[in-house]
Amino acid sequence: MALSHIPAVQPDFTARVESRPEAAPSVVGYPRSPILPGWLIAWRDPSQRLRGGAAEREHGTVARTAYGSTGWLVHLTDGTVLTMAVMRSIASTDAQGAVTAAWEVRTCGLDGEGTL
Repeated sequence: MALSHIPAVQPDFTARVESRPEAAPSVVGYPRSPILPGWLIAWRDPSQRLRGGAAEREHGTVARTAYGSTGWLVHLTDGTVLTMAVMRSIASTDAQGAVTAAWEVRTCGLDGEGTL
């Protein structure tokens, strides 16, 4: 049975990426990511163990983000993909990797200002 409402060819969003030096790249029609590569995420694994953050950078450094049907997904440098539900805190970093600001996701949102 063919599904006529699903296009045979999916749109190629990679060709529509805008590069802005002041912000993370965004795909036209999708919001700009509030989380940048190199930032740190503290999160809970399936056994509720706290992972990542500044204390465990190898399991908490952001490689990239993607916006999907369930919201933001954060891809870490170790290959782990996180949803907002498991994220506990976010730390922004400077070019040298030093933490410049940190906030709790539950109270301050993904952007640190409580708007996302």
